[in-house]
Amino acid sequence: ITVTAIISPIFHVFDRFVIGALAGMAAVAIYTVPFNIMVRIVILPSSWQSVLFPRYAMISEEESRRLLRQSVRCQVWMMTPISVFGILLVKLLLTVWISAAFATSAAPVGQILIGGLWFYALAIVPYTLLQGRGRPDTTAMLHVFELCAYVPVLWVLVSRFGVIGAAWAWTFRVALDMLLLFLCARALDSWRAANSGFV
Repeated sequence: ITVTAIISPIFHVFDRFVIGALAGMAAVAIYTVPFNIMVRIVILPSSWQSVLFPRYAMISEEESRRLLRQSVRCQVWMMTPISVFGILLVKLLLTVWISAAFATSAAPVGQILIGGLWFYALAIVPYTLLQGRGRPDTTAMLHVFELCAYVPVLWVLVSRFGVIGAAWAWTFRVALDMLLLFLCARALDSWRAANSGFV
């Protein structure tokens, strides 16, 4: 839990240091504004998954698998229209909120980040399952691995593509996070089933 608590904030701010160093401070604003919009949207899927945390800790393996499937379906149904409308409307929102000139630069970044938001929201489901089933060590190891993969990818993409590259690097990281968390959640079920007579 401590490792996760240390690494998670790094994921949220390290990209801005890299953008500032490689693309300049003006690019940081172009990235940060749509990123902050995206972070506000993720409050919705995060909040209801946190409610399921104690339930995962109390129910059986079979019930937890059923709840995981239901949660994934609900998350998909909730986040798909939000992501689609966000991608379509982010330029209009930025134009009204800030300016047309800023929206022209920041909207493509926002569209990529909101696309990544879909993966981010789905990753919350197996993350909550693993935490609730007493495996915070698994999520911590995944975060360490992802940080090691994310830093060089971020550096290369920002060097070549600027702030757009940073958005793609973040989307790559959350998509990888989602994939690995689902694989670990499935592996946890398999391990517990195989050792049910001993655990």
